Amino acid sequence: MIKHRAEQSGLPEDIVNLIIQRNMMKTEQGFQWRSDPRLRIPSAVYMTHEQIEAFVANIACPTMIISAEDGLMPNYPVLGERAELLKLKTMVAMSGGHHLHMTNPEPVRNKIIEYITKTTG
Repeated sequence: MIKHRAEQSGLPEDIVNLIIQRNMMKTEQGFQWRSDPRLRIPSAVYMTHEQIEAFVANIACPTMIISAEDGLMPNYPVLGERAELLKLKTMVAMSGGHHLHMTNPEPVRNKIIEYITKTTG
């Protein structure tokens, strides 16, 4: 499983191992992939583009967004547009993909600690 998932995702086997440990469940029939079922149901709340923009523009707390250069934001420009609406924002782009926090944990941790120290210091 680990080798196959690593080949399909391009992630190192040690990272894939963590994902598989979290999401595989042993059953009487063998192993089964599991995830939070709430990820597969429609949202109870739908907002228009204008409502989302108004909501984001009124967030008043300091916010840091760490985005992976090969993550979601390059594929969904609207995410970057919405992030720009934040009043007190710090944007950090880092090399990596969707699992940036797993493939480069130390640099991500350091950016978070630096931000919290600066914001609360």
